[in-house]
Formats: sequence, structure tokens, C-alpha cells
Amino acid sequence: MARGSNYICKFLEVIPFGGIPEFEYWPSIRVQWYFHHNEIDIDNLDIPAEDRIYLGDNELFLSDIEQNIYIGHIRGKCKVLTIEEYDSTTNVTELTYFSRAMYLTKEKKLSPPFERWATLCSCRKPLNPNLLSIGCDRCNEWYHPKCEGLTDEMAQNIDDFICSKCKRGVMV
Repeated sequence: MARGSNYICKFLEVIPFGGIPEFEYWPSIRVQWYFHHNEIDIDNLDIPAEDRIYLGDNELFLSDIEQNIYIGHIRGKCKVLTIEEYDSTTNVTELTYFSRAMYLTKEKKLSPPFERWATLCSCRKPLNPNLLSIGCDRCNEWYHPKCEGLTDEMAQNIDDFICSKCKRGVMV
């Protein structure tokens, strides 16, 4: 993270001298910037407004922007995980993020695009680790409670969940 901001970058390399003209005798680092979905023009990314709830609070998009920055601007270290790692970790802190797509700044699009993200549930929408999902004890598929006719509170109180497809005998 860069000092005086919540900008998040990926460390690429140390540049011992001359990496930044105004700090030519000081070491700098080469970084690649991440963006949060609130920092980009989300309206141009072909994500329907009703599907934006599937963008996570701690979701970042690695960009194609690389830059040399003064090493003294670094505030600290954070973790950027894959969405699978993030969803399975029990040690999420305020400095833990995840990424599942890259933001291509010149084209102003995501790669892979939203419609190609891995999905879950009968609604076939992407995982958002901030939203509750419930696993079927028979088929091991994951579902949004509302897609199964449940409130979040009801879903949290179910010990053994069988999804509607398995109840009907439909294999997934």
C-alpha cells in the first residue's frame, strides 16, 4: 500500500538508483496498480446493475499500469489472494483482498469479462464472499439462501441442508 492513500499495488522489483527523476539517488520500486471497483467506470464493464452485488467489498482488479514509486511511499503490506483462497481462508483481516480479473485500462474492460467468471447456485451468478451462501450436504453445490427460498437467518440455523434440486431428485 502506498503512503497517504489506500492505493494497493503489486511489488515487481527494486530499482537501486535513478528510477524516479526527483529521487534519482534514492531507491525506488516498480509496482503494478490494483483498482477497487469503486475506482473504475463500472458502467462500461458490461456488468448489469442488478449483478453488481456480486462484486466483493475487498475485491481488487490488477491493472496493466506499472509505475516506479519512491520506496518511502509504501505504508505497509497487504495480501491479495485468488477468490478461491480468499473464500476458504479463516484469517481475513482489513488488509486481505482478493482478485479474479484484470482491469485493462486502455480497453476499459475486465479480463476475463464478468460473464465468464466462475458461478455457483441455481442462478449461475459469481461468488461474492461477502454474501452468505449455503452448501448442499448431498451434491456439495453452493447456493444463495434467497435462491432456495430461505432468509439468511434461516440458512444460518440449518444443520443439514438439502437443495431444491436434490429434493426433487435432479442431479447437478
